[in-house]
Amino acid sequence: MVSGGMSCIKYLLFCFNLLFAISGIAILTVGAILHISYSDYTNFVDRSYQYSPIILIAVGVIIFIVAFLGCCGAVKENICMIVTFIVLLVAILILEIIVGLVGYIKKNEVEVMLEKNLNSTMHSYYNNPEIRKSWDITQHEERLMIRLSSREP
Repeated sequence: MVSGGMSCIKYLLFCFNLLFAISGIAILTVGAILHISYSDYTNFVDRSYQYSPIILIAVGVIIFIVAFLGCCGAVKENICMIVTFIVLLVAILILEIIVGLVGYIKKNEVEVMLEKNLNSTMHSYYNNPEIRKSWDITQHEERLMIRLSSREP
């Protein structure tokens, strides 16, 4: 009876870690898409905000590696791998709480930063080709969004 329960736990741990591995790949993919999609808007945000997609990519890789370690530890029933997995999960939980608190505290600063950077780059429109490109793309996409939202279904 005990071995049947442990077998169930082993397979549940494997399945949950497989889901975490898939979510790690999804986070990595979202980070890569954001990095590619918003690379034209780097003139409008501060350096610290430009690293967000790269951080998402790194977090996706870390979650995938930790989940893979958990899957291997569950299947092989290796105590060392499972303990390492648990320690890494606790560390990730602590980091998530810290990042969540910092994000909540800094959420109001984003609007101020964008307004300041948009106003300062507007004066360099004719002098800097990179800023001109960023503004042209922004205006083109804004017109496209207005045109799409004004269509009736």
